[in-house]
Amino acid sequence: MPGRSPPPGLSIMPGRSPPAGSVLAEKYTAEFVWNVNTLGLAAGTYIAEFVIHDGDRDRGVGCVTIIIQ
Repeated sequence: MPGRSPPPGLSIMPGRSPPAGSVLAEKYTAEFVWNVNTLGLAAGTYIAEFVIHDGDRDRGVGCVTIIIQ
């Protein structure tokens, strides 16, 4: 995020290398890691949705379940 600090708990790191044999149209990778403890959520089960977009027309959407006890 050029010119801005990431929100608390979010780390932005260079992405890991793609698996051998991968054919990628884009040459950039990144890894975003969020420490959900910084969100201050109460105990419960939450669904987190994430969207990956390459800047033109391609995107991927995924969901994960976060359980806080």
